[in-house]
Amino acid sequence: MSSHYHYTKPIYKQLTRFGIFIKKKRKIRKRNPREKSRYHEKLEEKQKLRFYHGIGEKQLRKYIYISKKSKEPTNEALTKLLFMRLDHVIVNLGICHTIFEARQYISHKNILINNNLVNFPNHCCNINDEITILSSKKKLIVSKKKLVNEKEWISLKSNKTKIIEYYSNIKN
Repeated sequence: MSSHYHYTKPIYKQLTRFGIFIKKKRKIRKRNPREKSRYHEKLEEKQKLRFYHGIGEKQLRKYIYISKKSKEPTNEALTKLLFMRLDHVIVNLGICHTIFEARQYISHKNILINNNLVNFPNHCCNINDEITILSSKKKLIVSKKKLVNEKEWISLKSNKTKIIEYYSNIKN
């Protein structure tokens, strides 16, 4: 696998795995009627988060490490780190509809941040950064109000405390 994380499997399959049904519900047989273990729940939450934000294992570990070192509560710091990513900011500004579309838009070099070309989606934006779209020459300024997650292309609610617990049990 390459160093960059890119989910190549069908998205519909992944969403049904997480319990989100876009199309009409069909009769779905439950695979296993017994309860999930705590480890399985934590692992599933971590995979949801990785899928939704399109980040790899190494990147998520880095974000967990940074959020543990911060003075804020760990889950709030992790949320802030993930919401300040350029691809997430682009979706919240309404330029793109999905995270995947935003990642492609950024990687095709269509975005300037403070008059510098940025072509990697994990760029950490700051408040008052000026984002310029090259195709339309629009200038947008990142503000705290715009970072609130108003529209989600799919509502994947993840429990960040379970994800942090998952990583606290694993040795580096």
